Amino acid sequence: MRLERVNSRLRTRRPNASVAFAILVTLPVGCSHQPHPTTDLDQEVIDQLAKVHSDLRQPHSLDFYLYLPTKAKAASAAFQLSEHGYNSVVKRDADGKNWLCLATKNIIPDKLRIHEAQERMRALAAKYGGEYDGWESEVKR
Repeated sequence: MRLERVNSRLRTRRPNASVAFAILVTLPVGCSHQPHPTTDLDQEVIDQLAKVHSDLRQPHSLDFYLYLPTKAKAASAAFQLSEHGYNSVVKRDADGKNWLCLATKNIIPDKLRIHEAQERMRALAAKYGGEYDGWESEVKR
């Protein structure tokens, strides 16, 4: 079975990731710190999902990457996200300097829902002194 994911990650993919298919979109440094509406980049990712025949009428498993300076802050963010239906995993990031709160939720991938999720992630990043690093989606057929 071929694993397919499409993403809008702000950073480049970690070298040991086990993804067979991805479309990477990179934004300039600092973009994640400014609240802004869903971007054309998000629409491009949605369009890429459609291009690979993902069924956009069905909920997709979306992963949101939130990097925080301490394990306690990452755990607090994970707890707050759980109150909104997210399942989160807290672990050290690849370079060992920060903590990743990887939040997953089944969402129909449209601009409004993605915008709402990203605003929540940006607010938590600001609250805990971290960085929101974008989202990715499974391809659902």
